[in-house]
Amino acid sequence: FFRSCCAQPPSAHVLSARALLACCSQSSSPPPSPIATSPTVIMATASSTAATGLKFPDRATLDRLGPAVYALCCKEIVPLHNGSPIIDELRDAVVREGGLYGFRYLEKIFRRMDTNNDKVLSKQELKVGLLELGIPEFLLAGNRMDTLMRHFDKNEDNRVSTREFIDGVISKLTPPRHHLIYELYDLICKVCGGQPTVAALGAIFDAAEHPLVHAGYMSEEEARQQMVDAWNKPDDYVIPRGAFMEFWNDVSVAVNDEDWFELMIRNPWHLSGGKGVSQNTSCRRVLVVHADGRQTLEVVKNDLGVEPWDTDTMLERVKDQGVLTARSVQLLKA
Repeated sequence: FFRSCCAQPPSAHVLSARALLACCSQSSSPPPSPIATSPTVIMATASSTAATGLKFPDRATLDRLGPAVYALCCKEIVPLHNGSPIIDELRDAVVREGGLYGFRYLEKIFRRMDTNNDKVLSKQELKVGLLELGIPEFLLAGNRMDTLMRHFDKNEDNRVSTREFIDGVISKLTPPRHHLIYELYDLICKVCGGQPTVAALGAIFDAAEHPLVHAGYMSEEEARQQMVDAWNKPDDYVIPRGAFMEFWNDVSVAVNDEDWFELMIRNPWHLSGGKGVSQNTSCRRVLVVHADGRQTLEVVKNDLGVEPWDTDTMLERVKDQGVLTARSVQLLKA
């Protein structure tokens, strides 16, 4: 669709990929990846057009699609509100560089931008660092860097500290996500005897159930190692609730889709619950034989850490769930 309406770039307009997606939201095309891939602006100048090999649709081309489409796709370049389009681009750049756990490495990105090692960023250091991350130069032109500095510089000292930089990029967990991660920490603590270490998380993490492994984007070992490495802590580090919430808050920024985020938590960690597409499917299904000979199918809820051969534990879990007449269980194969 984008290439079909290519022509010459308008002089004072930019083409929004998000707006194009909105125009096509009722089409039968598959949705984009749930990991944050939302470039606010593709390009806006002839030089950037030449660099990417793509062209802008001109007004005549877009008018053929209707004035509503043109109004959605083309916007005058105006001062940014709180720097948000640049922040969107910066978040996308972090995901491109570091993947799902890229936001765990914002301090490293900050140190790379801090060329004089004074632990704060000047406006010039911030601009150069953003350009090196691939932020389009036109987004930083005019008074936009001043607007961006106001977004980051909360104490108004004309410098950006590490904490200000991280807080300016990362948004807070939504209430549903916060509740989900809180529930997950309780489950992990129960499995780990109240001492959830980094090594323990790596051992009980069911990488085979990670959505990106299912989709073929990475292997089980890559998914597990990526999660462990993102902690950047020793294996014996005992993870407190606050650090656990902060970790998943950082990861949450990289995932736009609520259902996908919930499934990414529930399935690899065998956390029961969810509805529709986000419902857990990794908790084991067992055939239960009752005392009177009846057979029923049951789900072993929250079976994180239960080995596939450990039917005794599965039987205990089923009884704890209220199936008091259960006498034996048999694991069903997927």
